[in-house]
Amino acid sequence: LFDAEELHNNEYFDGLRKQYLEQMRLQLLAELQSMGQLNFDQAWANALRSPLVWPTDFKDLLSKWAKEGVIRLDGLPPNSRVPKFGSGIRIALC
Repeated sequence: LFDAEELHNNEYFDGLRKQYLEQMRLQLLAELQSMGQLNFDQAWANALRSPLVWPTDFKDLLSKWAKEGVIRLDGLPPNSRVPKFGSGIRIALC
């Protein structure tokens, strides 16, 4: 029979993951552009509906956008670096 390397094509799954990450990014940006701001919990739930998208992907994107000045995280406690689910944080376009 076949060994594990022959049955598992990393390039295929990496390509799918990149595709789903880009879809998540575009969807989140479109929602922000249409609404101006989003509840963090709802944005989290929408982002994680996509297969192969993990919580760290969503948080990393928000962190990147915040550093670039694309978004701001309203309601983030002063000593927090990462938003947490259930904390009432809002994501707003700058």
